[in-house]
Amino acid sequence: MMHKFDPGAFERLLREEREHEERPREILKKFGITPGSKVLEVGCGPGFYLPFISETVSDSGLVVGSDIQIEMLKIAKKHISRRNINNIYLTANSEEHLPFVTGAFDFVLLAHTLHELRKPQKLLQEIHRVLKKNGILTLWDWDKNYDGPPGPPQRERLYPEQAIEYLNVSGFTPHLFNRFMPYRYFIKAIKKGDD
Repeated sequence: MMHKFDPGAFERLLREEREHEERPREILKKFGITPGSKVLEVGCGPGFYLPFISETVSDSGLVVGSDIQIEMLKIAKKHISRRNINNIYLTANSEEHLPFVTGAFDFVLLAHTLHELRKPQKLLQEIHRVLKKNGILTLWDWDKNYDGPPGPPQRERLYPEQAIEYLNVSGFTPHLFNRFMPYRYFIKAIKKGDD
């Protein structure tokens, strides 16, 4: 990974102000996540988005958080256990493999993660595999068109056009959303085909 987030700085990702800054409920609604959905968040880190996804899918849905960093999953476990949430499961993954059966999820969320990948197309192909037919990948990341905080150094970010190209090659039909948060781009990518 180019810019793997330091687990020791996890407090920055779980700070209370972040809910106001990023409006996660609004993001999830824009992408069409509904009660009963099965949602995987790849690169969940310390679990900031997981309670919001859980709330959105309700008790009839399922949420799985996965991350390449075991330290982050330990922090995420504490984060969700303090909230007494019962429909979230955590697991480790690699960039080359997601430990789920084909077609397991309605939605996959990839937030602020694409820029960190060494082989983004490999992971995107795995996401394609674990999505159901016409499943949706919801992706947002730091835009290389902007420099400065927040986010990683500009040299490590991607242009939205780069992300769209990765998605096209990996079997998705991507749609770029209008930006509703500064310094980021938002993409809704629908799985093409049925494999």
